[in-house]
Amino acid sequence: MSFMLRSAAAGPVLHGPDGKCRLSQVQLISLVQQVGFALHEDPANKLTWLRETVLSIDQSDSSIAQFIGPVIEEVTKNLTGCARDYPPEQQREARLLNSFCVALVTPE
Repeated sequence: MSFMLRSAAAGPVLHGPDGKCRLSQVQLISLVQQVGFALHEDPANKLTWLRETVLSIDQSDSSIAQFIGPVIEEVTKNLTGCARDYPPEQQREARLLNSFCVALVTPE
């Protein structure tokens, strides 16, 4: 996973020239789960990919309804656990991502 994340920029992989996401919501939530697992390894790349992927999630999509809560809960735990060991800039990124994640699963 880390090799793939280092090999390609998140934006062009996730989004086409028209700005639409190239991946399905199921693929996105799976990617969030995979990228959000070992955040202590290659955090700069993983935080970038996680940010781009989380921002592409549509929490109202019924195809991910049963998965989004548990996945986001695990990612927020991992972000909180790893962030204290990050340099200041990555700590800010992790806090921002944590806020995005919580917003995904918080009812409006």
